[in-house]
Amino acid sequence: MRTNSCIHWYWHYTLHDEFGNVWVEWDEYIGTTCEGEDCEDPYNSMLCPESGGGGGGGGDEDLYDIAAENAIISEVYSASSQPAFQSVNFSSPEPDEELVYFTWVIVRNASNLWQVTSTDIAKGYRSSNPNIGSILYDIEHSSSAISGQTFWCRVPKNFPGPCIPLINLSWQESSSSKTIASNYKSGKVTISGQLKNFGITINSYTQSCTVNV
Repeated sequence: MRTNSCIHWYWHYTLHDEFGNVWVEWDEYIGTTCEGEDCEDPYNSMLCPESGGGGGGGGDEDLYDIAAENAIISEVYSASSQPAFQSVNFSSPEPDEELVYFTWVIVRNASNLWQVTSTDIAKGYRSSNPNIGSILYDIEHSSSAISGQTFWCRVPKNFPGPCIPLINLSWQESSSSKTIASNYKSGKVTISGQLKNFGITINSYTQSCTVNV
C-alpha cells in the first residue's frame, strides 16, 4: 500500500484446506520504506534508504516469539507409534455372528496432546466344541481419526491480537488391511495414513493391532 512516496509493506496470508477452499485470510504489517521528498520529513527519515538500499521495517522475528513457536512445533510434532494388542471373547453360540467393537492407538503425541485411534470390528462366535472356545473369522475396519488438541496460535512478543494459526493438525487414512490366522484364534488389522498440518503431510505412519480370542 502506497502513501505519497512511502510504501507500507504487508504479508498477505491465505490458508486453504485440503480441498482448496479458502479457510482464513489476514494481513500482517512488516514495515515501511520511503523515498523522494518524503525522506526530508524527520518522521520518515529513519525509513529511507541511505544510499539507494532498502528501507526499514520489521519481520516475524520482531513481532513473534520464534523460539517459543519452534518449541511448540517440536513438542506437537514429537510422536511415537507401536503395535497394539486386543483380546476379545464371543458369547453367541455357533453359527450366530457376534460383533465386538474395539479401539486402539495408531500414533500418539509424546506429551499426550493428541492421538490417532482406529475403530474396528471383530466378528466371530463361540464354538459348539467347548475345547475350542471363541472363533474369530473376520475383522472389519470402521474408521480412524485424530483427537485431543490439534490447533495452536502464533506467539506474539509484546502485543495482544487475533489468533493467527500456527498449527492445525489433521489425519488422512490412506489404506487398511487385515489377516486372519488359519486356526481362527487371532487376526491382525493394519492402518496407514498421514499426519498433516494445514493439509501438508508432516509424517506417514503404518501400525497394526493383533486381536486374540
